[in-house]
Amino acid sequence: MTASGADRRDGGRMGPVVGLVIVLGCALSASGVQAQSQPDIDGLRSGVSETLSLLSFGAISVGDKAAQVTQSGDDVHIQLPLSGFVAPANAMAQVVARPAPNDSWDVTAITLPAAGALGNSIDHVVSYTLGQQAMHGRFDPRLMSSSAFLAEMGTITLQSAAGGQDTGQSIERATLSLTATAVTDGRLDLMAKDSAANWRVVTREPGQTAIDNQVRHLNGQITLNGLDQQQAARLLTAVRAMMQSGGGTRIASVERLDLQDVLSTTAGLVTRFEASQTLSGVTFAGGEGNNGTIDRLRLDVKGSAEEHRLNAAADVALDDLAMTSLSADTAALLPHRLTARTVLAGLPVGAATALLQAAMAPNPDTKALQSQAGALLAMPGAKAAVESFGFDAGPLHVQGSARFVPRPNGDIGADIHITATGADALLAQAMGKPALHGALPMVFLAKGMGRKQGDSLVWDISLGGGAMTINGMGFGQPAGHER
Repeated sequence: MTASGADRRDGGRMGPVVGLVIVLGCALSASGVQAQSQPDIDGLRSGVSETLSLLSFGAISVGDKAAQVTQSGDDVHIQLPLSGFVAPANAMAQVVARPAPNDSWDVTAITLPAAGALGNSIDHVVSYTLGQQAMHGRFDPRLMSSSAFLAEMGTITLQSAAGGQDTGQSIERATLSLTATAVTDGRLDLMAKDSAANWRVVTREPGQTAIDNQVRHLNGQITLNGLDQQQAARLLTAVRAMMQSGGGTRIASVERLDLQDVLSTTAGLVTRFEASQTLSGVTFAGGEGNNGTIDRLRLDVKGSAEEHRLNAAADVALDDLAMTSLSADTAALLPHRLTARTVLAGLPVGAATALLQAAMAPNPDTKALQSQAGALLAMPGAKAAVESFGFDAGPLHVQGSARFVPRPNGDIGADIHITATGADALLAQAMGKPALHGALPMVFLAKGMGRKQGDSLVWDISLGGGAMTINGMGFGQPAGHER
């Protein structure tokens, strides 16, 4: 659920939990305070600036003014000046930390401005409010033990306006937790969890119906194993340079070059990653009849880059989709459940990275890219596929898979296998509903091209390398005339 236009340019930078992004940067960088009488303020400022710049896509960093440091007993109080704020004037992050065993630090409290405006011009500003904020953590600057951070925030609002588009967001409650553990050779294991309750995004443009999206609950987590700290620092620098060079006057070739710089820093970044995100109780009202609900939407992604081979898989599951703006007859045939699993396996990391970099180059050679992709997929053990997909539409149940393969003529083709049950029941249902008669020709055509296999219809489709074939027959040829 992402608003478009101005929200992507401004509010979208901060994401649905803007306060958590700011807090995370401050908290992680607070670990730069050393266990000595005079904290390393320069290191603190640098760490906060880099972390905030990355996590807020360049919108926030620590300002040039000196941090204010006072000490009360064991507590160190630090006021960090923040840049990127239009208001309040002299925005500060308040950090309270105290020494802990093993040269670690307990960050007992972090407080951000309860309300503010972020941006670099009067035309691109995101205003926010934070009703509640509670943040704390245990940090080990030497990473000899685990570091952990927890932020809990409530009654969050964000408002942005640009190009005639007004976007407002509200979040009843949001949390973020993070743990970091050193493993070996300058690498870390990181795990983060996030959640948000009653997140709403409303976008308005003059003369158009407002787009109103809501999520009752969102939760997710991400695990990174073997994160290379030096490589992560290079990635941070590349991302910051890309965001700082942004603007409405940029041209596509410059954007591609920036993305190439970012991509080049991801090689060897992690050895394994896992991420999941679940949205529950989704409602959307997009105008022009695009209104509906989704009970649950889940995305799971896993990957590894071990032994110089890229392996990744993504699973998507959508449950109980309903379009409240459709007639009852049409809504009954809407796919209410959808699942899909995509897989990349055995791809040499170097070759895959080179292909992506070539695709991002100015004026890429399409034929050369296709040849490069074909060579990549032809390597022993390489696989790119939609391993499985499925959906239902009333009485119709569909399952399938697709694999992308190089063809002898250099094309990238696909071998697709689809099975369906309930086609006759679907036809009977459609024929009894006048509102569905417009779909009958397509249903008859699909059924006529299918191959009977028990109580199922089967379609084996071949794309690329010549004319499309369905069950061995060239598409459009009369039945019985096979290639």
